[in-house]
Amino acid sequence: MTKPSRCPQVEELEPRTLLNAAPVPPPVLGPALVASLQGQRELDLRGTLHGGYRLLSAILVDEGAVAQLSGSGHVHQLGKVTVTGTLEVPGFIRNGTPGGELVLSNTRGTLTLQLQAPLQVGFAPLPPRYTFQIVQGTGAFQGMTGGGTIHMHFGAPSPAGAGHFTMAIR
Repeated sequence: MTKPSRCPQVEELEPRTLLNAAPVPPPVLGPALVASLQGQRELDLRGTLHGGYRLLSAILVDEGAVAQLSGSGHVHQLGKVTVTGTLEVPGFIRNGTPGGELVLSNTRGTLTLQLQAPLQVGFAPLPPRYTFQIVQGTGAFQGMTGGGTIHMHFGAPSPAGAGHFTMAIR
């Protein structure tokens, strides 16, 4: 059975008349929106931190590993901070993009950074470079924004999986 062929056709539209030529007023920003936009400030997080890390093996070796970090240092615009967090490295089953989360804190508040590294093959070591974005701030750092690059140097782990790290935030 063949279907009859039909060619689409364009029909002319009737002329359109503009009924109102009044300019459109700019949108009105509510007070809450204005306050939230003014509260966001870009942070310069340059600094260096040092500390220790511990590799935690996954339940299944093929899933990769998690590194727990804990340390301290000085960060521009924050002062002396402590850093805690986790970094995930891919395995055979769970391969892909390593990433993690770091929390910088001091007596004035906390900043949570979301980290992502370039695509890695399975069982790759902890990458030396991550990009980060501020995803949350508390206390004096509430509403802060920013991002950048973190360069990590991981010392060789002991047989128990513990080692030292140096982190340079740019």
